[in-house]
Amino acid sequence: MKQTSFRIKEFMLWFGLAVITLLFILFSFNSDLFFFTPASEQAALDSMKEITPIRFKLNEEGHVVEIFATDSTMNDVAATYLKELPELQRLHLERSVISDASLKYISSLNHLEAIFLDETAVSDTGLMHLKKNDRLQELSLANCSIGDDGMLAVGQLVELKMLNVSKTNVTDTGIKNLEPLKKMEVLYLSGTKLTGIGLQSLGEMSNLTHLDLNGTEVDETLVESVRQFPNLELLYLGNSTINDKLIPQLMSVLTETTPKLRGLSLKETTLSDSAIPALKMMGQLKNLAIVQLQNTKITKPAFKQLATVVTEVNFSVNYSEKND
Repeated sequence: MKQTSFRIKEFMLWFGLAVITLLFILFSFNSDLFFFTPASEQAALDSMKEITPIRFKLNEEGHVVEIFATDSTMNDVAATYLKELPELQRLHLERSVISDASLKYISSLNHLEAIFLDETAVSDTGLMHLKKNDRLQELSLANCSIGDDGMLAVGQLVELKMLNVSKTNVTDTGIKNLEPLKKMEVLYLSGTKLTGIGLQSLGEMSNLTHLDLNGTEVDETLVESVRQFPNLELLYLGNSTINDKLIPQLMSVLTETTPKLRGLSLKETTLSDSAIPALKMMGQLKNLAIVQLQNTKITKPAFKQLATVVTEVNFSVNYSEKND
């Protein structure tokens, strides 16, 4: 009888632990089950769900801190409910159907730290609503119809650490307005109308570690401007106008001023075997681990010369058929 009683107690103990574990898992991975979300926020979530599928995260107090509406039917009507989420910190709206009107509501979110608006209909006009969001640290606007006027607003977001304006109409004039953003760590400028003059106008950004210049017009001024980023770790120059004549200058700049460089992309450029002597200088970059050279005019024999000297780097390469 005592043994039976003991087994019952043991079963109840294990059952209780199993229930607690299950509840923990459910609360951790299914935000909908957090019953203590403030009523106003829950109502806003419910209203948005009637319009578009969304996912969200809550903090320990039950407040909504992150919304995921990427590739959704989130529109300006649904966005009106965002203002009922006062603790919202991160907002993912890539490829949704919002417009400038939504940014008016978003601008009222005083705790917003990151917003992703890639491939949406927002414009320079809408960005003006964001210029007073003094906590914003990440802003992504890739492939949006924005230009230099919008950079006037972005340049006032002095807490920004990540900015993506790839494949936009931004030119050197707009880039100049980003000079006050000295906390910048990650900057995507690929596919813009940037030239060396624009990059030079940024001045020194000592915190910058990631610079994407894929698909840009590379000239001597641009190469020299890389000196302004002494803590650079990743540099992307793929599909740009970098050429054999500029490689000696680039290698000199990198070896002299960017000792932390870990990755370099030169893929899909016109580089040929003539660039190999200068490229051998990358062996001086002790932290360099990855170099992309795919789809260049470099032949296999020339690459072997490079790889023999630069032995600590993992190269991504395919070869030109010439003399192969």
